[in-house]
Amino acid sequence: MLSDPALSTALWVFRVFTAARFIHTISYLFLKITATRALGFLIGLLTLIFVSISVIRTGFSKGFY
Repeated sequence: MLSDPALSTALWVFRVFTAARFIHTISYLFLKITATRALGFLIGLLTLIFVSISVIRTGFSKGFY
């Protein structure tokens, strides 16, 4: 882990992303509710954006660019 995230932050990001994927999948397979599926997708997307920004910021601050 070159970006050296805090353990609690990394755990929460993984948990939120996994929960969002479960919500998206269950909504797609069983509920057929588009809004719930979109919410699951959006939450997953926001966690990926958060991780991407964190890695880029760490790379620039440590001189990995």
